[in-house]
Amino acid sequence: MEITRSWGQVSIAGFELGDRGRHWRRQGRQKKSCKEIRHAAANVLRECWLLHRTTHTKDNSGEHRHHQRCLLEAIRVFRHLRLKQRKLRDFASEMVDLSKMQMIMCDLSANWNSSYLELEQRIISMEQKLDELGRSFQNTSELLTQTLHHRRLDHR
Repeated sequence: MEITRSWGQVSIAGFELGDRGRHWRRQGRQKKSCKEIRHAAANVLRECWLLHRTTHTKDNSGEHRHHQRCLLEAIRVFRHLRLKQRKLRDFASEMVDLSKMQMIMCDLSANWNSSYLELEQRIISMEQKLDELGRSFQNTSELLTQTLHHRRLDHR
Protein backbone atom coordinates (compact mmCIF):
# COMPACT_ATOMS: atom_id res chain seq x y z
CA MET A 1 0.00 0.00 0.00
CA GLU A 2 2.83 2.38 0.86
CA ILE A 3 4.55 1.71 -2.44
CA THR A 4 1.38 2.44 -4.41
CA ARG A 5 0.77 5.67 -2.51
CA SER A 6 4.35 6.90 -2.92
CA TRP A 7 4.35 5.96 -6.62
CA GLY A 8 1.11 7.91 -7.05
CA GLN A 9 2.61 10.94 -5.34
CA VAL A 10 5.71 10.77 -7.52
CA SER A 11 3.65 10.43 -10.71
CA ILE A 12 1.37 13.33 -9.72
CA ALA A 13 4.41 15.47 -8.91
CA GLY A 14 5.78 14.61 -12.35
CA PHE A 15 2.60 15.88 -14.02
CA GLU A 16 2.64 19.14 -12.11
CA LEU A 17 5.15 21.25 -13.96
CA GLY A 18 6.07 24.71 -12.89
CA ASP A 19 6.83 27.58 -15.24
CA ARG A 20 10.42 26.44 -15.64
CA GLY A 21 9.34 22.89 -16.52
CA ARG A 22 6.82 24.12 -19.10
CA HIS A 23 9.49 26.35 -20.61
CA TRP A 24 11.93 23.44 -20.94
CA ARG A 25 9.25 21.20 -22.47
CA ARG A 26 8.26 23.92 -24.97
CA GLN A 27 11.91 24.53 -25.84
CA GLY A 28 12.46 20.79 -26.31
CA ARG A 29 9.46 20.60 -28.65
CA GLN A 30 10.77 23.54 -30.67
CA LYS A 31 14.21 21.93 -31.03
CA LYS A 32 12.61 18.65 -32.09
CA SER A 33 10.43 20.48 -34.60
CA CYS A 34 13.44 22.31 -36.10
CA LYS A 35 15.33 19.04 -36.40
CA GLU A 36 12.38 17.36 -38.13
CA ILE A 37 12.07 20.27 -40.58
CA ARG A 38 15.77 20.08 -41.42
CA HIS A 39 15.44 16.37 -42.15
CA ALA A 40 12.30 16.93 -44.23
CA ALA A 41 14.05 19.66 -46.26
CA ALA A 42 17.00 17.32 -46.82
CA ASN A 43 14.57 14.63 -48.01
CA VAL A 44 13.01 17.09 -50.48
CA LEU A 45 16.46 17.96 -51.86
CA ARG A 46 17.43 14.30 -52.09
CA GLU A 47 14.23 13.40 -53.95
CA CYS A 48 14.75 16.38 -56.29
CA TRP A 49 18.23 15.12 -57.08
CA LEU A 50 17.02 11.56 -57.64
CA LEU A 51 14.20 12.80 -59.89
CA HIS A 52 16.66 14.94 -61.84
CA ARG A 53 19.01 11.99 -62.20
CA THR A 54 16.22 9.78 -63.59
CA THR A 55 15.21 12.38 -66.19
CA HIS A 56 18.47 11.79 -68.06
CA THR A 57 17.84 8.06 -68.43
CA LYS A 58 14.84 7.66 -70.71
CA ASP A 59 14.55 3.90 -70.56
CA ASN A 60 13.08 3.60 -67.03
CA SER A 61 9.84 5.63 -66.71
CA GLY A 62 8.65 3.56 -63.71
CA GLU A 63 11.60 4.72 -61.63
CA HIS A 64 10.91 8.31 -62.74
CA ARG A 65 7.25 8.09 -61.58
CA HIS A 66 8.41 6.50 -58.31
CA HIS A 67 10.73 9.46 -57.61
CA GLN A 68 7.97 11.91 -58.55
CA ARG A 69 5.67 10.29 -55.96
CA CYS A 70 8.47 10.30 -53.38
CA LEU A 71 9.17 13.98 -54.07
CA LEU A 72 5.50 14.89 -53.65
CA GLU A 73 5.36 12.92 -50.39
CA ALA A 74 8.53 14.65 -49.12
CA ILE A 75 7.02 18.05 -49.98
CA ARG A 76 3.79 17.10 -48.17
CA VAL A 77 5.73 16.06 -45.05
CA PHE A 78 7.80 19.26 -45.18
CA ARG A 79 4.66 21.44 -45.40
CA HIS A 80 3.00 19.51 -42.60
CA LEU A 81 6.01 19.99 -40.32
CA ARG A 82 6.22 23.70 -41.11
CA LEU A 83 2.54 24.06 -40.26
CA LYS A 84 3.14 22.17 -37.01
CA GLN A 85 6.06 24.47 -36.16
CA ARG A 86 3.96 27.55 -36.92
CA LYS A 87 1.24 26.25 -34.60
CA LEU A 88 3.82 25.74 -31.85
CA ARG A 89 5.15 29.26 -32.34
CA ASP A 90 1.62 30.70 -32.32
CA PHE A 91 0.81 28.75 -29.17
CA ALA A 92 3.93 30.12 -27.45
CA SER A 93 3.03 33.69 -28.44
CA GLU A 94 -0.55 33.11 -27.25
CA MET A 95 0.79 32.00 -23.89
CA VAL A 96 2.83 35.20 -23.67
CA ASP A 97 -0.25 37.18 -24.73
CA LEU A 98 -2.33 35.41 -22.08
CA SER A 99 0.16 36.26 -19.35
CA LYS A 100 0.23 39.89 -20.52
CA MET A 101 -3.58 39.91 -20.56
CA GLN A 102 -3.62 38.49 -17.04
CA MET A 103 -1.29 41.25 -15.85
CA ILE A 104 -3.47 43.88 -17.53
CA MET A 105 -6.59 42.41 -15.91
CA CYS A 106 -4.90 42.43 -12.49
CA ASP A 107 -3.92 46.08 -12.98
CA LEU A 108 -7.46 46.96 -14.08
CA SER A 109 -8.92 45.16 -11.10
CA ALA A 110 -6.59 47.01 -8.73
CA ASN A 111 -7.44 50.33 -10.41
CA TRP A 112 -11.16 49.59 -10.19
CA ASN A 113 -10.84 48.71 -6.51
CA SER A 114 -8.95 51.92 -5.75
CA SER A 115 -11.40 53.96 -7.87
CA TYR A 116 -14.31 52.32 -6.07
CA LEU A 117 -12.83 53.18 -2.67
CA GLU A 118 -12.14 56.74 -3.78
CA LEU A 119 -15.69 57.08 -5.12
CA GLU A 120 -17.08 55.69 -1.88
CA GLN A 121 -15.09 58.26 0.14
CA ARG A 122 -16.35 61.08 -2.09
CA ILE A 123 -19.95 59.93 -1.67
CA ILE A 124 -19.52 59.82 2.11
CA SER A 125 -18.03 63.34 2.15
CA MET A 126 -20.89 64.60 -0.07
CA GLU A 127 -23.43 63.03 2.30
CA GLN A 128 -21.74 64.77 5.22
CA LYS A 129 -21.80 68.09 3.36
CA LEU A 130 -25.49 67.61 2.49
CA ASP A 131 -26.27 66.88 6.14
CA GLU A 132 -24.34 70.00 7.12
CA LEU A 133 -26.24 72.06 4.52
CA GLY A 134 -29.53 70.64 5.81
CA ARG A 135 -28.62 71.64 9.35
CA SER A 136 -27.58 75.10 8.12
CA PHE A 137 -30.92 75.55 6.31
CA GLN A 138 -32.73 74.38 9.42
CA ASN A 139 -30.80 76.89 11.56
CA THR A 140 -31.40 79.63 8.99
CA SER A 141 -35.12 78.93 8.88
CA GLU A 142 -35.29 78.93 12.69
CA LEU A 143 -33.41 82.25 12.81
CA LEU A 144 -35.72 83.74 10.17
CA THR A 145 -38.75 82.51 12.07
CA GLN A 146 -37.46 84.02 15.30
CA THR A 147 -36.57 87.28 13.57
CA LEU A 148 -39.99 87.55 11.93
CA HIS A 149 -41.69 86.68 15.19
CA HIS A 150 -39.73 89.43 17.01
CA ARG A 151 -40.59 91.99 14.30
CA ARG A 152 -44.27 91.19 14.57
CA LEU A 153 -44.10 91.65 18.28
CA ASP A 154 -42.26 94.95 17.80
CA HIS A 155 -44.86 96.29 15.33
CA ARG A 156 -47.77 95.73 17.66
